[in-house]
Parts: sequence; structure tokens; C-alpha cells
Amino acid sequence: MSKKQVYVILPDTKCYYGVKVKQKTKLEFKNDFVEQKIENLIFTSKMVQETEEFESTVHLKVNLKEGDILLLEEEKRGYFLPRDIPIGTIDEAFSELDFLRKQIDKIKE
Repeated sequence: MSKKQVYVILPDTKCYYGVKVKQKTKLEFKNDFVEQKIENLIFTSKMVQETEEFESTVHLKVNLKEGDILLLEEEKRGYFLPRDIPIGTIDEAFSELDFLRKQIDKIKE
């Protein structure tokens, strides 16, 4: 019989700049793919993609809440609102990893 080992789902280590939305948050962002605006807790985004095979234009309107965190992917989709994904600061991530290390050490004892 094989020896059991402890496995975890590896955390995503990609870091993003982002903003925590407040009532007065106003910003605009534009790159080759998107034009975005946030004002009065309304996030609008126009995404355009053109290839030899297809053209796509998507208009998106999101009603934000104070405290929502928008992450920024400057090269492609611009600001985005992650759903069903835990988001935290770098310090929170280190704290989670330290907790995980302590839990694994207990299992190894």
C-alpha cells in the first residue's frame, strides 16, 4: 500500500492591482480591447474583439456595491469583478499560507 500524503489545491499567485469601490469612486480605463467607466457605483464596459474569423462587441453594465473589489488586467480585459473567488491582500495571503503550514506540520507529527 502506498503511503498517504497531504495535498492541497495550489493558490493562485498572480498579483493584480485593484480598487475597493466606494460610493464616490470614479475612474476610466481604456486599452485596445476595452473602454470602461465607473461612476455612481455603476461599472460599464465595452469590449471589442476582432479577428479574421469573427467580430464581437459586448456591452456590460454592473451595479456595484460599496466594498466590491475590482481587479485590473491592463493588457486585456481591464477591470473585472471576480465572482466566487476569495480575494485578499498580500498580507492576508501570507497569513493563510502560514496557517496552512502549521496545519500540515500538525498532520506530519
